Amino acid sequence: KVGEGVVMDVLKGCIEMGVKNLSLYAFSTENWKRSPDEVKFLMNFNRDVIRRRRDEMDELGIRIRWVGRMPKLWKSVVQELQVAQEQTKDNDAMTLYFCVNYGGRAEIADAAQRIAQDVAAGKLDASKVNEKTFQKYIY
Repeated sequence: KVGEGVVMDVLKGCIEMGVKNLSLYAFSTENWKRSPDEVKFLMNFNRDVIRRRRDEMDELGIRIRWVGRMPKLWKSVVQELQVAQEQTKDNDAMTLYFCVNYGGRAEIADAAQRIAQDVAAGKLDASKVNEKTFQKYIY
């Protein structure tokens, strides 16, 4: 609960300072290596924080975006993230990227896999892949 309050203080401070984007790392892809009890605690905690705080974030004008992999993530967590995204989609005070089941290497691997699939399907010319193209495939 203390960490939850600190996050809200940071969000309010960011808005006051004009920070437009903030990433909050709530659950890394590496966290799956933790004990089942720790994973359960983190899943429950993240789901409950989103549920408890989404209205307050909405009132502050915070747009919530979820960044991460869906496979393996609890359906109840995904549902709360989707509700929060939809509820706050028109807000513009700042964007909070809620990183759940996220890892930088995982994001790069997922993007590369989707690019390879589109090249194989003839939807994308491999010789045209550049930074701008790659940007379209990341979370």
